[in-house]
Amino acid sequence: MRNFIKYSAVTAIQLIFAMGLVSCKDKIAQEVTGSIIGTVADATTGEPVPTVNVSLDPGGKSAITGSDGNYMFTDLEQGTYTLAFKKEGYTPTSKIIEVTAGGQSNGYVLISRIPAVVTVDRDSLAFGDGSEVNALSFNIVNSSYEDLEWRIEYECEWISKVKDEEGILPYGQTQTIVVFIDRSDLLPGYNETVVVVRSSSGSSDLKVSAIGEDREDVVLNMNEISNVMMNSATLTGLLISEGVPRYHELGFVYSGESMPTLDNTIETITVGTTYKAGDNFEKEINTFASGSTYYVRAYATNSNGVFYSSNELSFQTVSEYSEVQTDDVSNIDMLSGQATFNATITNPGVPMYTEKGFCYRIGTTEPDIEDMAIIVSGTGGQSFSTKVSGLELQQTYTVRAYIKQNNNIFYGESQTFNTISGAPNLITSAVTDIGASYATFNAYIYDQGIPAYSERGFCYSMREQPTLSDNKLISQGNGEGDYSVKVSELQFDTHYYVRAYVIQNGNTYYGNTVTFRTTYTQTDIVTYAVTDIGTNTATFNGEIENVGDPKCSQYGFCYSSSTNSPTINDNKESKYGGHNGRISIDVDDLHEGTTYYVRAFAIQNGEPVYGETVSFTTVELPVVITLDATNIEPGDGSFLFNYSATLNGQVISSGSPAYTSIGFAYGLTMNPTATEHNSVTVASPDPTNLFSTTITNLSANMIYYVRAWARTESGYVYGNNIAIHTF
Repeated sequence: MRNFIKYSAVTAIQLIFAMGLVSCKDKIAQEVTGSIIGTVADATTGEPVPTVNVSLDPGGKSAITGSDGNYMFTDLEQGTYTLAFKKEGYTPTSKIIEVTAGGQSNGYVLISRIPAVVTVDRDSLAFGDGSEVNALSFNIVNSSYEDLEWRIEYECEWISKVKDEEGILPYGQTQTIVVFIDRSDLLPGYNETVVVVRSSSGSSDLKVSAIGEDREDVVLNMNEISNVMMNSATLTGLLISEGVPRYHELGFVYSGESMPTLDNTIETITVGTTYKAGDNFEKEINTFASGSTYYVRAYATNSNGVFYSSNELSFQTVSEYSEVQTDDVSNIDMLSGQATFNATITNPGVPMYTEKGFCYRIGTTEPDIEDMAIIVSGTGGQSFSTKVSGLELQQTYTVRAYIKQNNNIFYGESQTFNTISGAPNLITSAVTDIGASYATFNAYIYDQGIPAYSERGFCYSMREQPTLSDNKLISQGNGEGDYSVKVSELQFDTHYYVRAYVIQNGNTYYGNTVTFRTTYTQTDIVTYAVTDIGTNTATFNGEIENVGDPKCSQYGFCYSSSTNSPTINDNKESKYGGHNGRISIDVDDLHEGTTYYVRAFAIQNGEPVYGETVSFTTVELPVVITLDATNIEPGDGSFLFNYSATLNGQVISSGSPAYTSIGFAYGLTMNPTATEHNSVTVASPDPTNLFSTTITNLSANMIYYVRAWARTESGYVYGNNIAIHTF
């Protein structure tokens, strides 16, 4: 209705202009020119739109609509004109108008507003690499015709805050938005993200970028914890990298729990900031509780955060000190320079000592572990001994026991002794129990020497005169008499040389050389006939008559349908381990009606050993189809009559082995079987492999289902279902 009123107003204006034009004196001019008179209205509201720029082509004339939306072009030559309408906030539009001589053309047009959206006054915010620039702003503008809701959306860890993030922006207004960043979250180098200003009918994107400074972690390591006593210890760390920016704090954290941090440390220990990469730094702490376990890590901090050593060390402060006493020196061999040192742990300490042993030197001065030292294995409160060889002849030695607790050394009292010498005597006996990869070495010691030898055993090689630099076997025990060692992992069928040896005072004494050769017995395997042959399955059979020496490690069957000499590179079924006796493996996934060749095999010493080849053919099932029944008709015509029908089938393939009989199964359900439903056997098919039979006594008003079948040694094979309707 409103548009109609506007249109009527335009018409009235046109008439007024027309009357004025008629009253003009230049009536001849009016007869050869025309005019366009019109109104521009909002396509949504129908209201007149002022200040619309209207341009005319051809002619180049233009006009601006008034507050009532009206415009006018006069003195136009007859022809076709295009009017273009433009106004900010509206979609530009155009209209083609035909002007006639002496006529007024109607230029009424509707224009549509551009969808309402908030825009930004720039494309990007660049924070650069200046550490002092952490906040920048931009303006959002509402140039539409209505108030708009807006919100800021972003997903970026290094933008810490945006002020403001949402609101309502009145038409024609501008609002400043401030973006704050946290440079500590920037990655090194160029970083970029997008801030989206989303409003009612669209969105504007603003690219935000910043350059992060180069960073390098502080790298450090725990080196050692030393001088651990009841209440004190020395902590030592290694500074591997100073970090970028350089560290501003360096030290240690410790706790009663693993992986201590600044958050749970009992005490923060700092050491200063003068240390450079590659320097060790240390601190002695005197505030530990006795008998307690602590975990320690080195740490450093810079503006990137806190960095801890990649490892941690733990220690236990002392609550009881370890004690040891030096006992006598026994079994002194004055000829060969050997002796046995003896000591007793009188207090293992808490924590228990971690190392014990003896230190000794020539002369009567008390020795320490910087002199000659021997570590003795074992822990606990007990006596311990060690036999020492290599003592110099005709010398006086001083020895004392030591014990190490938390890397602190505690000594027993000193003992002195003298040395002389005398050599052992032994022979190498014959090698016994010889197999493919093993044998037993034997020897006899006639004289153990003075002092007695400290080690005995055998050396062997594939070359003559083996020594300890070849293969070596130690035999436990001492004294005179026989000793033996069984050796394994020898090479098959190989010639070896063996010598017995003893070690006295660090010197090696050899017996005579004996020789032997290892054996090799090949695995024997045979292939038996295949059994339980089906369409896709069969059982392979064979026997390992001799497992061999060395024993076979794998056995089974290889088979193929394309070669009569299958190998393990063809199809294979196997089991692992040495085995002696009958073997059988069930095989499936065979192809129906296919001839296969099979060989038993065993893997001995990494190589296959094969039995003979046997062949077999998988079962091929017959194929029958059920043809449509014929001659379906009622019986004698009685009230409750029966039906008869001729059933028909065809043998497509006889199978291998061939079927033994054929026939039909029928019943009132789909897929009738010869064993569970009605079944009739047919003698044989005709020369075209067709076979038929007639059945009677079918009930009226029923649907019967029929399938032809062929019987094989393994069961029945059925054809398709057909239906017989007795109504």
